[in-house]
Amino acid sequence: MTASLFPSAALGFALVLSLSGCVLQAPQPEKTGYQKAEQSTSSTPSASSSPSPQSTLGTQPSASPHNSAGRVTPSQSVSPRLHGKTTEGPKTELAPPVADPGARQQTADGLYLFAEHWAATFNYAVETGDFKPLEDTLSPRVSPRWSEIIASRKDVYTIKGWIEGNTMSISRLNSPLADVGKGAQGMVISLELTDGLMRGTDPRTGREYTYDIEGDPAMEVVFIAEYIEGNWKFITTTEGSKPGQ
Repeated sequence: MTASLFPSAALGFALVLSLSGCVLQAPQPEKTGYQKAEQSTSSTPSASSSPSPQSTLGTQPSASPHNSAGRVTPSQSVSPRLHGKTTEGPKTELAPPVADPGARQQTADGLYLFAEHWAATFNYAVETGDFKPLEDTLSPRVSPRWSEIIASRKDVYTIKGWIEGNTMSISRLNSPLADVGKGAQGMVISLELTDGLMRGTDPRTGREYTYDIEGDPAMEVVFIAEYIEGNWKFITTTEGSKPGQ
């Protein structure tokens, strides 16, 4: 498995990302066992009768005929959104995010402040290659899909590449804190993932490569976490406009 992380040519990255389970590709629905969030009116009903929610990061809204967001494709030039903002490696000068003290409160305000910190640690990891602060925010029950999403970004740095852009922003909606089952709680937020670039040098050939990473438009998701010994820990996000039924 480790050897397969080193492509023999730049175009090998698209294949490697897929084979390694990298969810820079569009993810598939995930069964988590949590209560199903109410789907928005624009969502296409699932063909399955399972009450399990869907993971939404890396997907377009279900009304779209194609789920292309998150796909990695070869780039012949710098993405227009990133033109003039490219770097030559990880942003190691950045300091790790520090959570607001209020993020430890077991309230709606506390969960949202924690969600902001979680998003900040995700961005810090993507920009620097230091995933420790992000991993510290995760529950032991973090969903398999989110484990893969994080591992896919980490793999880029394992092969001495780096990511530009592909960062997350969230905003608060008028949502209460609600129990969603299995001891977890959730609230609805808006989440957006920007376009990005994956760049680096093939360690075997010395050839430079650049790949576009498609982001996600802002969408409503249920942010789900659990409260453990005075701290929130992230579990997953699911598509929907209500925390639970």
